[in-house]
Amino acid sequence: MNEIISDKDMRVASLTGFVMRLTANEPKTPPNEEMLMLALTQGARYVDGKTAPAPPTPKLSTEAEVFEEVKMAVQGVFEAGDRKQLSPDGSPKMGVIKKEVPAATVEMRDKAVREIAQS
Repeated sequence: MNEIISDKDMRVASLTGFVMRLTANEPKTPPNEEMLMLALTQGARYVDGKTAPAPPTPKLSTEAEVFEEVKMAVQGVFEAGDRKQLSPDGSPKMGVIKKEVPAATVEMRDKAVREIAQS
């Protein structure tokens, strides 16, 4: 793994619980790829002067593609049968759907529920 350096003191924390402290102008080897990428996005750079690789461009989905993903997520919630994932009206909670399909909307979820109920 490559060493990185920062012009300022910084703390890098990941959602998985890793924390790394960078002291200004002191090279450090990150413990894993995730921490390396987080540090680079927060302003650190490679010691050898290379620039950080460009982040992957997200795949742009059409509304129809997003709706199909929402419909599959709704179907999955119904098949799982976990009542904690359902709101009082019986539809899947938006938080559950958004974990799988971040671009989901309430309207898409409601339409998916109607289509599944009719089939």
